[in-house]
Amino acid sequence: MNKWISIVVCSCFVFGLLSFSDAKKEHLKSPLNVLVFSKTDGFRHLSIPEGIKYLREISDEQSWKMTATEDASFFNVDYLKKVDVVIFLNTTGNVLNKKQEGAFENYIKRGGGFVGVHSASDTELNWPFYHELIGAQFKSHPRTQEARLIVNQNSNHPALSPLGKAWVTTDEWYSFKDAVKPYCNVLLKLDESTIKGKGNSEKSHPIAWYHEKFGGRTFYTGLGHTKEQYTSTLFREHLKHGILWAGKRYEIKVSKKWVNLLDKDLTHWERYIGVPHTSVMLPFKFPKKKDVRKGRALGLNNDPLNVFSIEKDKEGKPNLHITGEIYGGLTTKNHYQNYHFKCEFKWGDKKWEPRLNAKRDSGILFHAIGAHGAFWNVWMRSLECQVQEQDFGDFFPLSETIADIKAVKSKGGKTHVYDANAKSITSSFIGKHEAGRVRGSKNMEKPRGEWNTIEIYTIANRAVFVINGELVSALTNTRYEEGGMEIPLRGGRIQIQSEAAEAYYKSIQIRGIDDFPDKIKKLVGWL
Repeated sequence: MNKWISIVVCSCFVFGLLSFSDAKKEHLKSPLNVLVFSKTDGFRHLSIPEGIKYLREISDEQSWKMTATEDASFFNVDYLKKVDVVIFLNTTGNVLNKKQEGAFENYIKRGGGFVGVHSASDTELNWPFYHELIGAQFKSHPRTQEARLIVNQNSNHPALSPLGKAWVTTDEWYSFKDAVKPYCNVLLKLDESTIKGKGNSEKSHPIAWYHEKFGGRTFYTGLGHTKEQYTSTLFREHLKHGILWAGKRYEIKVSKKWVNLLDKDLTHWERYIGVPHTSVMLPFKFPKKKDVRKGRALGLNNDPLNVFSIEKDKEGKPNLHITGEIYGGLTTKNHYQNYHFKCEFKWGDKKWEPRLNAKRDSGILFHAIGAHGAFWNVWMRSLECQVQEQDFGDFFPLSETIADIKAVKSKGGKTHVYDANAKSITSSFIGKHEAGRVRGSKNMEKPRGEWNTIEIYTIANRAVFVINGELVSALTNTRYEEGGMEIPLRGGRIQIQSEAAEAYYKSIQIRGIDDFPDKIKKLVGWL
């Protein structure tokens, strides 16, 4: 390993331990129940015993209750109810029967944690749910060799806490059959220039990631082939922190200092462009639709008309310009929870089909999870702080999301309006609840062309919308429905909409918080 990189990595490892050491007492108060499963129906890794040995060591250290087995009968509903984290340690092939698969899927959808190590991506290749869960399927690998890993410095995921900007280590580097699922948050990428042999056909080569698509927490690391990894301090800490996160003992913390999310290259964001309207002129042939909720989306990072771009203001600071010409979402690459989000917004002049004769419309989506395109073929499953003319701070639950909100019927009786003194109702478009959209308590929008300040505060399953300094809405018990179950929704990505109206954003910032300000708690009755 390069000596300079060794120094950086080791120094960051010490810092990482200091950053997360406060949580250790919490682990001892509430020990994890961990099921380590290492059954193989194909290639068997010689490192499995070393992996189990290491996991027993951290189990003793953390006072976990750990069971290591290759007996698939443990995958039954009653037993899995007791388990916090299931670890697939270098499993291969078809290791569960249909009944066991059903029990495991039920466990995940009820919020269970899952950690996949290395060849966990070479497991259950014919089971669609598992493919969605693991995020990518193994294809091939070159010979075992040293390589450089690029660490996602924008992520505050605890599995990266031991690492610096780069990590040089020896392992067997997997390539995958297809691109990693878009809802996966990539933590580590393989620098293919540092290896010999065929890599991914994709431009980037993710090697570790996480997601919460199904309600439970999933963490995958492609490392863990060699025996030596399980004696490596960095890998041991990487895996341990991944397990603790999957077991809900660590959260993804946002810096308590303001972090600016806008720069000239939009490095914190990715673009997803929806279905182009028939009126749109594209520089290439592509199917268009009059009803843009249907059809084929242009997709991820395919923005031929620069719907989202950065322009410098008079002071040289970056402003986000949204043309609105095609429905789209500018989505943070990172997952956030427990934060204060703040930005400034103003309308532009242009409007587009299919809303040419409607109000100017946009929105800020938060706690966005799952795949792009879940709602109207463009946006993710999420909660929306509406940004629409005269309707700043209205609440919309998108794609089977749900929230409880204090509200009264509007004067016309056609909708509900937030009222901190009212009884709580349930807001969802699923159809069995009292309301869909819930309007904000007051219209605080400034005249068109002026900058508005929009703020979202969120802690766990609560959120508050503040427009130009005035609280206009408050949500509790945020969740979503899938497979007949209601699953807590306490974090996710942030999306900024393009919805047929020209708009501008500046000073987009975020910081972590531990609680709502007392003033807000008093206004909403949470004191």
